[in-house]
Amino acid sequence: MLNPITSEKYVFFEQPAVVGHVYMQLHDGVGRLKKQTEDHNLVVNVGLASMAARLHNDAEGKITHIAVGTGDTAPAGGQTGLVTEVNRQAISGATVMTTLVTDDSVQYTATFGPGQGTGALKEAGLVTATKMWCRVVYGEYNKEADDTLTITWVVQIKN
Repeated sequence: MLNPITSEKYVFFEQPAVVGHVYMQLHDGVGRLKKQTEDHNLVVNVGLASMAARLHNDAEGKITHIAVGTGDTAPAGGQTGLVTEVNRQAISGATVMTTLVTDDSVQYTATFGPGQGTGALKEAGLVTATKMWCRVVYGEYNKEADDTLTITWVVQIKN
């Protein structure tokens, strides 16, 4: 990267990263655990740009929903939405937490209750009102009409 004033190259000694971890639990209509997984996600290019913009101003808006869909195309940096979104639910809780260093992560949780986001779910995204920041593809979750799916998404900024 060139310094626009002196044309000298900046030297970066550390390579910080933004990483995400997704935890999913599917319960049947009487509360029995049917399936659970943990996976890593991809922070897509729009998400990285939106994070940088939020450092500058609040115009980008904050993450407000988790979306689910049936697409199984591998995550790629240029994606701007789920392949086949079927439902999105508002974040019911967002908290700052400590993973490696104090306050280096944010945890988001959304619940897809009975009748919400049913079907053969294979993808999820962390989204604002207009943009997808993160996407994950996972083993199929067959969410029936009386099932409840809880997704907890942790985004960590680390070295």
